[in-house]
Amino acid sequence: MNLRAPINSGADDFAFVISPYFQASDSILEQGFFSSNRSGGKGNDDIYLFERRKHFPVKPEPKKNLIMK
Repeated sequence: MNLRAPINSGADDFAFVISPYFQASDSILEQGFFSSNRSGGKGNDDIYLFERRKHFPVKPEPKKNLIMK
């Protein structure tokens, strides 16, 4: 199944595996690998690492010099 960008490229992405040996950390929940012949690789079919991370929303900074009338 092609989940389209940003998950899949338009190339031949295959052999999706989530590592059963990876131990989650404070920021990374899962880690895995997949193969692809997408552009920018080093050979024909390359192995890529991916990580599923926790979402940490960026807290907006307060606006400075705000003039209230």
